[in-house]
Amino acid sequence: MGIKLPGIGFSGIAGSFAIGVLMIPVIMKASETALRGVPSTIREAGLALGARRGVVARKVVIPTALPGLITAVLLALSRAVGETAPILWVIGASTMVELNPKKEMASMPLQIFQSATSPYVALREEAWGSRCSWSS
Repeated sequence: MGIKLPGIGFSGIAGSFAIGVLMIPVIMKASETALRGVPSTIREAGLALGARRGVVARKVVIPTALPGLITAVLLALSRAVGETAPILWVIGASTMVELNPKKEMASMPLQIFQSATSPYVALREEAWGSRCSWSS
């Protein structure tokens, strides 16, 4: 199961790369919205004072849009944490915990799926979150 990337194979590095590529459009769109939210009058004021376009962008526009840019990164990060499909496809289907990012790794979504479809009641309850560790 999965897509074995040439030269990388199933690995944590491949999973990181896949998630990174998927988050680029999210960051770009949110950043674009933040930068377009800066009023044109602020840009024009900087240009009217004789500053170059690059200086206006670096010293006026970006600091003004900084809260929106930080929000864009945080939104992408939170979405990346929740992504499961790309991870399942590129890190492999190992059930063994591996700390080396160059090797096939276990993933939490796969572990939950295997526990939820297990014939053992305790594992199914744990996977569905209906069993408390202190109740048994």
